[in-house]
Amino acid sequence: MLNGAAVTVLSVGAIILALMSCARASAEVKWRHPVGEYDLGRLGELAAEAKARPWAEAYIRDLQQRARPWLDHSDEDFLAVVPRRRGQVKELFICPECRKRLPFDPFKPDDVVCPVCKQAVDTSQTCPETDRWGYHGTIWHGWAELWHYEFASGVGALGELYMITGDDEYAIRASCLLSLFSQAAEGLPAEVVGGFNAIYMYHREGDCRLIARWAEAYECIRGCPAVPQSEHEAVQRLLRRSVDEGALDADGYETDWNDIYGWHRAVLLSGIACEQRSYIEFVFGAGDYSPDRLPEHRSLHYVIKHHLRPDDGTFWENTTGYDFAAYVYMAQMLVAGHMLSRMDRDAFPPAQFDFAHPTSPFHRPMRRALYGYLGYCLPDGTQIVVGDYGQRYSLFTGKWGNRVVRRRHYPCLVTLGGDEAHGLLLQPAGVSEHQCRPSHPESALSGSRAGVADSKW
Repeated sequence: MLNGAAVTVLSVGAIILALMSCARASAEVKWRHPVGEYDLGRLGELAAEAKARPWAEAYIRDLQQRARPWLDHSDEDFLAVVPRRRGQVKELFICPECRKRLPFDPFKPDDVVCPVCKQAVDTSQTCPETDRWGYHGTIWHGWAELWHYEFASGVGALGELYMITGDDEYAIRASCLLSLFSQAAEGLPAEVVGGFNAIYMYHREGDCRLIARWAEAYECIRGCPAVPQSEHEAVQRLLRRSVDEGALDADGYETDWNDIYGWHRAVLLSGIACEQRSYIEFVFGAGDYSPDRLPEHRSLHYVIKHHLRPDDGTFWENTTGYDFAAYVYMAQMLVAGHMLSRMDRDAFPPAQFDFAHPTSPFHRPMRRALYGYLGYCLPDGTQIVVGDYGQRYSLFTGKWGNRVVRRRHYPCLVTLGGDEAHGLLLQPAGVSEHQCRPSHPESALSGSRAGVADSKW
């Protein structure tokens, strides 16, 4: 139950948001890219920072390794392997005899040999584990999910490499690949899977991970003068179609699943990359998606108010690994909203879009939510001690959230790898890889209260 103080804060916040609506309606957005997650200044500054970091060389090597297959193969090779059907879960990509995961190559969907049985595998056959996982399909359908993730990771690495080095080659290749994929995927229908539209993957959940990574990559290369206008249009067409037909419900979201945080992230990042303000308003519950027009729409304002406790920011439900996934997406969107408001306060007023701003009715529970989450972290901030998703997400939430919550940040140790480790781009100047904020030995709940009670907001 909300206490009186919390109700008062939320009521005052609602009045502030209402007063902002008229100004928002007429404000012309003053776009400046990159914004959102990558608002870190000029490319020259990034390159200078990279040279000063003792671990930067290893991080760049990891990016180059992920980008290499997509640089080495021709456009014809790429188009030959783009999935023309919706994929399923990667668990289907197994040997039908020994049931071990098969070796994956994004450019060899049919030339697959089991390393255990030493036998060639016909990927067109139905996966023998299809009933176990609840996703019916062939072995190829499992390969297709891996391909989508690998491609998204590859173009994301190309985008980051462009930001770090300023080398047009990376931006040109990323835009070309996204443009080619846009054309090849135009014929893919949106299918209803589990009650929600999906175009590329097993469910909207998987689609939104891809959409978010494409949007991140495009935001990195958007300002490159060497990218042809036709490819800008193709990439934006891909993002808009993926959001309109897949990630977004025109009448608003009506589910309280934790998946909703990933859906919102895909819509928000696409809105930033495509300068589509209606997507951003959808996420933050503004404009046509404001509570007075769509009171049941699960915008970020709705889910913070109804999913998190107002006193300490913890979930009303028991915290699980999937709650950790929700926290990291929330932290990313918190940073993006903060940067949008810094970019143009008139178009994106802090009270509506910047959860870290004192005028936001949610700044206290959001900050406490982040500190509560970090209460699970080990002292170096690189791992979490509970939860199935813990080790994967703790570092990401720490570095994203602390960019806004405090000027003291978690170090972005490049130890986890993967397509979400934007360590080089996010580590602030002057913070070595050994520095970190003291972690809370208590639980997340007590950690959040201990970490916030003595702080001045």
